[in-house]
Amino acid sequence: MRSKRNEKTVDEKFTDTLAKILSLAILASGILLVSYVNIFGRNISSDHHRWAEFGSFMGGTVGPVISFVALMALLMTIRIQNTALRVSKQEFIKANELAQKQAAHFENEAKISDIVESIRELEGELQIREHQTFLAYSSIEQKPIEVTLKQMMSKDSSLIASLWGASLAPEMRVSLEYRHKDLGKIFELLFEQIMALRHCQNTENRYRIFMQKYLEIFFHLSRISALPFDWKAPLDTESTETIKLYESAIRAHETQRNARTQRTS
Repeated sequence: MRSKRNEKTVDEKFTDTLAKILSLAILASGILLVSYVNIFGRNISSDHHRWAEFGSFMGGTVGPVISFVALMALLMTIRIQNTALRVSKQEFIKANELAQKQAAHFENEAKISDIVESIRELEGELQIREHQTFLAYSSIEQKPIEVTLKQMMSKDSSLIASLWGASLAPEMRVSLEYRHKDLGKIFELLFEQIMALRHCQNTENRYRIFMQKYLEIFFHLSRISALPFDWKAPLDTESTETIKLYESAIRAHETQRNARTQRTS
């Protein structure tokens, strides 16, 4: 819209300038003709010598005026063209910047869409495996138990994840460790996709939703050595503070449990 207005302004300037130059040429030629008539009379001669003299007069007086006016018109045309080119260049730069921003926006949206789709696929895979078990500790039963992934993801407050395998048969420990690694790889991919979402533009809310959904699960899985990677280092400040709260709650729970054990004994 702005480009059309600029083009219209340039066209109007050129038309106005050309009209002024033509008016000046006509006025100058009129003054010279009037002066000639006043000096040499108004009678039209039939002598071709007089006409030749009149032609010489026109060529020597009006001709230079017209040539000068034509030169000025040419210079004005060049100037207007330069102005138009400069305006077009500015509009092209703005249009190019806008196109780059739009391309970056669409690229970012496509990246976000791919990440969210990957997260949904991983969630589907976890839903299929929701009955696979982890080794955990029940604060109610006061003993090691096998906890399903579904129970873990429900964030049951009665389940405090803890590495506890000494009392289990060796073959059971091997089986559980294998399942930990298997599911741990899926959670590792899930964590990577959530962190990739964090680094996209305008995704803070979506990143926060996914992180709040899985942060406690990551925490409990790490306590049973089910996350085969360093997941705390890249966390944001808010998530790190939440992890500290989880750790504080675990320590408080263990302190209370030890106190009850001592009183019982």
